[in-house]
Amino acid sequence: MTYQKLLKKLRGVITQDALAKSTKLHRNTVIKAESEEPVKFDTIAKLMHGLGYADSSQPMREIALLWLKAVSGINFSNDDAEAAFQELLDSERLKLQPLLDRLGRIITENALTPEQIALLCWAASSSPVMEILRHARTVAEFQTGSVYPFHVDAKVPDSVAESGRTPDGS
Repeated sequence: MTYQKLLKKLRGVITQDALAKSTKLHRNTVIKAESEEPVKFDTIAKLMHGLGYADSSQPMREIALLWLKAVSGINFSNDDAEAAFQELLDSERLKLQPLLDRLGRIITENALTPEQIALLCWAASSSPVMEILRHARTVAEFQTGSVYPFHVDAKVPDSVAESGRTPDGS
């Protein structure tokens, strides 16, 4: 069963219009939630509340599991869920491993210090700096005819974000 089918079953004799009115959602949102189109769980929760189900009710739990299955592809209701989730994690790690290896080689080859790495992270998280780097990358690609397929969004280290300073202390 899918969350869409369960939602239709739970709606019973209540019309889509009546459910939309009671939840203050647009009628098309109700139709979309019952169709094969994906919706946010917040929308499903509002519809379930409109049908009178509490957050902790069994139907809410069932529809949450079915929604998770729909968006993740993992069947959380059977014993193989943990294995399927681990397989998904492993495949994502395999995709990242070449990037991590390349980053490790670059750090080692250039003998970057922790302070330099923190500065690079901070610079990569700064929108104006990233815009300059994107333009420089475009120029480099144009000049060399090479395309660099990797795109990394860095996060400001928590210590830098909290202090509001650059990693070199300024």
